[in-house]
Amino acid sequence: QILVLDGAVTAERPADLARAESFADDLLAPLRAKAAPIMDTWHTGPPTDLLQTHMDPPDPLPYAGNHILLRDLGSAGVEKFLHSAGPGSGPPLMIAELRQLGGAFATPPRAGGALDRTTAHYAHIAIGIVIPPQTPESVGENLARVATALAPWDTGFTIPSVVENHSAPQRTFDDATGVSVDAVRRRVDPHGMFRQDIDPIHDRAAPLLSQVNELGTTPVNGG
Repeated sequence: QILVLDGAVTAERPADLARAESFADDLLAPLRAKAAPIMDTWHTGPPTDLLQTHMDPPDPLPYAGNHILLRDLGSAGVEKFLHSAGPGSGPPLMIAELRQLGGAFATPPRAGGALDRTTAHYAHIAIGIVIPPQTPESVGENLARVATALAPWDTGFTIPSVVENHSAPQRTFDDATGVSVDAVRRRVDPHGMFRQDIDPIHDRAAPLLSQVNELGTTPVNGG
């Protein structure tokens, strides 16, 4: 098991590049000093390099995944996450992530749309590869183990672009925002061509294991 830290520091203008590089170095130096990295790909590059940041596989793989938006975990939440996904927790998942939110994610832009921010502190994303000896059932059990550990911090909401299973419980926005989103949908997609992609499911009672089993053998791009 390894720990992966990835991200980006942006420079809006060429004159800001040196400051951005210095900021990144200040953040990364203590981590690099703590342990020698197995791989260190941090570098200055154009915006197109962001597509490679997460090192997603270029070819389709069969996998099952789960996604939850979380409140501030604190030390207790971090300990629960590590206990459920770290060494000794059981069969390992390919990826068990905490993506930091806040900042610009929580700040509505001046010209924002119906869904212009999230107040969650972290996005949890987990993925298990369904390749023998792993089965859809065993991967589902591993995903459920981590989701159960993080349940006390679950906001009940998700980000639609990282929901892995259309039948999984997902709620992208509150009811008031949903009215605005439906008005946009009726105007730009009157025939519902794209509705099934991000249509939120409000019933969160379905068991996680049965949800991921529906996805388990579907070849899709990783990430």
